[in-house]
Amino acid sequence: MSTPKLSTSESGLLLGHESSGAEEIWLCKLCDKEFSGGKCELLECEYCGKHFCRKCLGLSAAEYKLFAKRSDLHWYCPPCEEKAVKSIRIEKEIEERCKDYFSKFEKRLNDLEEKISQKTSVEDVQNLIKESEKGGACLENVQTAVNEQLTEFRESEQRKLNVIIFNAKESDKRDGEARKEEDFKLLDKLCKVMKSDIEAIKNVTRLGKRVVKEGGGVERRPMRVIFEDTKSKSKFLSNLGNLASASEDLRFLSVAQDMTPKEREINKKKFAEAKQKNEELGSGDFKFVVRGPPWERKVMKVKVKL
Repeated sequence: MSTPKLSTSESGLLLGHESSGAEEIWLCKLCDKEFSGGKCELLECEYCGKHFCRKCLGLSAAEYKLFAKRSDLHWYCPPCEEKAVKSIRIEKEIEERCKDYFSKFEKRLNDLEEKISQKTSVEDVQNLIKESEKGGACLENVQTAVNEQLTEFRESEQRKLNVIIFNAKESDKRDGEARKEEDFKLLDKLCKVMKSDIEAIKNVTRLGKRVVKEGGGVERRPMRVIFEDTKSKSKFLSNLGNLASASEDLRFLSVAQDMTPKEREINKKKFAEAKQKNEELGSGDFKFVVRGPPWERKVMKVKVKL
């Protein structure tokens, strides 16, 4: 558990200490007990802002008094701790990517300066700068490039818990909630085949515009399934082979990672690379395959299973 930080009232005073002015009332999230006045002992989650009393958290009076002496300690309630840690990790990764990008950009500028110093005429320097501008080494392009990288990273992070299911039968009911209920029934059946827990699925949505056929029924749109965590998603994907022996309504489904446009482009290139290497390798005991999550695709050489 993270180190607690004492909650503060709107006036900025620590809860659990004498205060003056209008009396405020706080509610403990766990026991629903109301606390007011300067003697209440509560902690406030820095993520959600909810309050928790000392007794519910299992803190002794001495421990609480120790926290009262420190202003540099932080605390998150159990439901928020994972979210807070994940946010910190994502921000750190973004910072590292920016640092790496600017390091590479600085090297490109230094290389450009070195080349300029070796030129003997103004015309040579102007031509070199024009070539560099075409290559995207101009300072005014840096912010745009960085923003594009950050947008790509955030979008990729949002898709890490998702899979896309193709060819899943779609309900022709007019009510959206009724259609979603039908989709969850299908997923429940699918999860049993995949030896996964339906409770691990947070949400499901159909992608694209709903198209009603002239003869009745609707076009089957891709289904985006959002899992609760990466472990549940990995377990689901690891049992894809079970579809081969599933009932007819499930047997012809196909499942893919949810990728950004850039990741799909990279994925396509990796499969083309694997195909070319297999053609060069010919038949044998090994083959090249594409492995890894969408944001880290790799072409790997593996032994052929007999």
